[in-house]
Amino acid sequence: MGSRAMAVTYTARVDVDGEGRNGGHVRSADGLLETRLAVPKEFGGAGDATNPEQLLAAGWAACFLGALRRAAASRRIRLAGTTITAEITLTHGDDGEFSLSAVLSPVLGGVDQATAE
Repeated sequence: MGSRAMAVTYTARVDVDGEGRNGGHVRSADGLLETRLAVPKEFGGAGDATNPEQLLAAGWAACFLGALRRAAASRRIRLAGTTITAEITLTHGDDGEFSLSAVLSPVLGGVDQATAE
């Protein structure tokens, strides 16, 4: 099976400056997203601002919820009170390497378990 050509619908552009995740500053090209970054307390940082893992979790959960709602609508399934919890976990191994893992947990309201599956 070959790949299909797809048209670009949207490209988000975000600049990060300063010290990156440790006191850096995030700003989207359109100015709608602007915030400071901080290393989480759990990882030895100040924890007084958002962190990249939270931003990734928020964006992925929002995109997944949009796709889920679109798929439900195309099947004429009405969702109510639906939420997606995204967990992004940063790990630091004994070898000095960092890695990310992710889990999405949807709760579909207004449908039975069989329909949700």
